[in-house]
Amino acid sequence: MDLYTKSKSRSRWTEEEDEILKQHYPNEGEHVSKRLPGRCVSCCMHRATRYLGLQSLRKSQDHNWTEEDYDILRHRYPREGASQEIADLIGVSRIAAGAMARTKLGLRWQPMSKKELLEHRRIKARRKYANPDYRKRIQEKEKSRRMAYSNAGLCRCGRERFYDSAQCKLHWAVSVGSTAGNSSNKFASKILIILEKQDYKCMLTGKTLIPGDNASLDHIIPKVKGGINNVENLQWVTLQANRAKGVMLLQEFLIFCKRVIAHHEEN
Repeated sequence: MDLYTKSKSRSRWTEEEDEILKQHYPNEGEHVSKRLPGRCVSCCMHRATRYLGLQSLRKSQDHNWTEEDYDILRHRYPREGASQEIADLIGVSRIAAGAMARTKLGLRWQPMSKKELLEHRRIKARRKYANPDYRKRIQEKEKSRRMAYSNAGLCRCGRERFYDSAQCKLHWAVSVGSTAGNSSNKFASKILIILEKQDYKCMLTGKTLIPGDNASLDHIIPKVKGGINNVENLQWVTLQANRAKGVMLLQEFLIFCKRVIAHHEEN
């Protein structure tokens, strides 16, 4: 029977056969099948690696290991594991490199931290997106997806639109927050909480606010007078009231309104 021909018998593995694998597979590798009549190479390798957790050292022992090879394993194996790049530098297989690092040098692979893993994924994504063909496919796919959502009357992210705006609740708040100098999702959530606390009423006129129509974000203390983009310094007003108030403080705006009313009453 050929060594690489699968055996027709599907008999269970005996304890004696497992002992032979444990004793000879690490040193003989695939040639251990010669000691087991009726068992092919594939069966022996599958049984040894998958069920018994054995690894062959034959290929690693055939290689003439030098101190340079050991230094490569000591410096790179704990962070990269048995990568193909390390195996190519040494001139052995990945299994042989990993087996030598674990058995003789006593090394253990230490996976990257979450921060390092995310940075590694970002670098790979940038390299992949740098390919013009890949970038073109992604852009076309994104364009067709947004067109489908737009035709269905949804936001570009697939959520339902918020009142009369062409965006969902979150994206509408992000676009409004960008006018105040902060386009983050966290800031958008905070200004939505302010709108709900005001019960969708204008703080200056008491008129009902309609997102996407007349709702506008106003700085209580204007930025030109030392105001900051803080939640405590923001309020929702109508677009007309916001334009009329301009860069005035609340007291200045009220005095201005009284003067306008008094002037019209006199005339």
